[in-house]
Amino acid sequence: MLRSAVCRRNISAFSVSRHLRYIRTKSVPANVRSAVNPGHQVLTLPGEEDVEMLKKSGFTEVDAQAGLNSWMMSYLTVTNPGFKRSKKNLAKLKNQKDQPIQDVLAYLLEESENEIKRLKSMTVEEVNQHLLEKKSTQPIEEEGVPLENLDNKILEQVIYEQMKTDIHPLSNTEHLLQILEKILEDDTVKDKTTVISLDQMVEAFELVKLIPNKAYRLKGQFLAGQLIYGLNKVRLDPGNESFYIDSLLYFRKMKTASKLFESYKSRVEERWWYEVGLMVYLRSNKLQKFNVLYQETREKFGTDYIRPDVLILAIKKHLNARRLERAKELTQDISKMIEIYGWEDDTSSVHKGYLNFNSSEEANDFLNEVQRVSKRAYVKLLSSYFLYGYKEEGFRLLGEFEQTNNLEKDLFEILSKKLKLQWLKEFSTFVREYTPYLSPLDSTDKIQRLKGWYEESLREQEITEFRDSFRYLLYDSIDDLLQMKNLSGALEKSLLTYTSTTDADAEPSEIKNKRLQMVMKVLLMGGREESALNILSELEKSKRERSGHDTANTGVSAYPPVTSHHYLPFIQYYGMKSSKQGKKMLVEIIKRINYNNVEMDAFMFTTILKCLTRQQKYQDSILLVNKILSSKQEAGKTIPVPLYKQIWKTYRVYYELLHRSVDENGNKNFFCATVHAREAIKTGFTYNLLDVFYRMIEQDSTLLNSELVNAVLDAFAKNREWNNMLPVMLYIHDVQMLEIPERRIEYYRRGLKRDFIDQLKYKIRKYERSKDSLQVSKYTTQLRDIEEKLILNNLMNNQVSAEENFSTFLHELNEYLELIGYSRVDLNATMTRLGEGPEILRKYAL
Repeated sequence: MLRSAVCRRNISAFSVSRHLRYIRTKSVPANVRSAVNPGHQVLTLPGEEDVEMLKKSGFTEVDAQAGLNSWMMSYLTVTNPGFKRSKKNLAKLKNQKDQPIQDVLAYLLEESENEIKRLKSMTVEEVNQHLLEKKSTQPIEEEGVPLENLDNKILEQVIYEQMKTDIHPLSNTEHLLQILEKILEDDTVKDKTTVISLDQMVEAFELVKLIPNKAYRLKGQFLAGQLIYGLNKVRLDPGNESFYIDSLLYFRKMKTASKLFESYKSRVEERWWYEVGLMVYLRSNKLQKFNVLYQETREKFGTDYIRPDVLILAIKKHLNARRLERAKELTQDISKMIEIYGWEDDTSSVHKGYLNFNSSEEANDFLNEVQRVSKRAYVKLLSSYFLYGYKEEGFRLLGEFEQTNNLEKDLFEILSKKLKLQWLKEFSTFVREYTPYLSPLDSTDKIQRLKGWYEESLREQEITEFRDSFRYLLYDSIDDLLQMKNLSGALEKSLLTYTSTTDADAEPSEIKNKRLQMVMKVLLMGGREESALNILSELEKSKRERSGHDTANTGVSAYPPVTSHHYLPFIQYYGMKSSKQGKKMLVEIIKRINYNNVEMDAFMFTTILKCLTRQQKYQDSILLVNKILSSKQEAGKTIPVPLYKQIWKTYRVYYELLHRSVDENGNKNFFCATVHAREAIKTGFTYNLLDVFYRMIEQDSTLLNSELVNAVLDAFAKNREWNNMLPVMLYIHDVQMLEIPERRIEYYRRGLKRDFIDQLKYKIRKYERSKDSLQVSKYTTQLRDIEEKLILNNLMNNQVSAEENFSTFLHELNEYLELIGYSRVDLNATMTRLGEGPEILRKYAL
């Protein structure tokens, strides 16, 4: 059988298939090249008569049954960096007869270790230069090379040409991680030690801790750790387990991380282990558990130090949860640490990395070593007060920092970029609010210095032109700026690209995309809708023309292919219109997105869903929510809070329509509109409310904010899911420590009261028919208590504390569940699913 030197495509562990799509020889006759599919460049043979011609053109006959190992060794030969020790390792592997996966792993483990060691003595540029010199000087066919060895020469040249941009100093380490991932994902192999030995798992774990790249390091720790712990036979020591926990948090395996920490907690009496637990609780949004452990840590190890990154994250989490006083307490703890230990040197570039320790005492000393707070980190922290809406506290902290440390230019630029001060119409608006927090003795000089830095920063960022051209987009005050900070960030890069003539870091098509999106937005804002739609049509036409064609032909059209960003201005424009034409055009734009197979991001989904809900397009809203929640969750990607908030609002609007009380004898128009809207809904939601809540807190590890809390509870209340509302409220209040406003509780109490009365009347009628006077009397008494406002009464008017109001409402919910005969077993099951133990119910005497 004659075929090119392209090897079989089933060597998935080494991703060979993506590199070996075609081969190139010195010269291929035109009639041979015409037999190549231009789309995939894979040789198709018309018949045996071409065999001799192909041999003359650089192809040779090979044995199709040669086996996987032959091609695998060719691949490893190509990717071997060619150092003396590497050649020795490869030769050792080639001497293995069968080359099972454990032999390949042993080779890659040793090569990966050598790669990491070389990085300590060589720069990345030096390693890459070595690779380029080795590969580029090799001819495809050397004089005297026997015909039977020609395949490896062709294969080597082909692979290198296709991988030229992929080969890097850690290429074998990447291969190692790919194999570990394949082994872990292969469900057909129950006992992983048949493929990779325990010693190799442990060796891999020790090795990946040394990888300098954080993403590679965490991925390696996760893969090796999963293999080790998957055996259910061994466990890492606490020091190594802390690295594994880091990777679990990175991949959002919060429950596993929490269990590992808690199971070692009583045995590891070290501050660093408690800091691991603090980070676990913070990353999984268990603020109540964090605060309990924080207090315990301070009692055990002293109040003068906790690792700075733990404290900084804790402050941000509490600010997000609207726990300002707690955030201020933690900020005071950081200030005390700075007084005791001083500032970290921001200019220091020393990276300690991971060390090998001779004893557990040596490891504990290293892990307990004090890390000082850097000024850059502190300025970013106080910026968080502004960004979470606590402007006055942010100014106060900034003023205190300025008085004791003298704000330097680089630190001011951090603050300015975090707060996006370049979007203020006048810097004086910032100055007016900041001045009262400065000492009157030198405030004038300091303000002048800040103003100079500010203007210099505008010039350095090259944003003066867009500020002049789009001044109407700038903000009059700090409050407006902070409310629109996300919009400002999204627009800034577009405006910079729009007003700049060159952009060396971007592809020409990207520049065109950004500029055209801005042009269409301006056209729509100026009322030139038809002109904007004409540009969109040209972009769509360009995408359709290029679909399926060789990428070499791209760039012929004056317009780049359409992307989701081009549709965004139209979604926003039509979504704000309440007219029939506006609603029609919004649906039309969505159809065009689907027709042109344009991938949408979370911001686009949020915008579309918001517009559909506003325009009461219930059926389209439901379909879009189902699509979002049904889409496969990719690693490292989650549904963001703004999109979740809009999803919950969509559920609320739907259930409000579904349970709306309609009296045909009342407003006829209202009755007809409601009936018509219900009849237009042909599809329900794929996921129920509890499923969505569970995915949000577990899979996506979402830390709720006040707006999202309201949206979640409103949806449960509108659907009258009082059985699920009880555990959800407990999770929000006791696990994530979020406040549920009294006004919301009274709003839900009114809904519960209505259903309570309906159920009591139903019970009374039922037992009247069965002539059970005892039961009738019981439920009649309860009904009278409600009517006389003895129960289910508005507690805000009775000067009851917020906590007592919350607790009372939980008891009222529980009484209603008992009234309708809701199973306690089902309630406990729901609470267990949300990670809540029975102690929470006992806390409220439920």
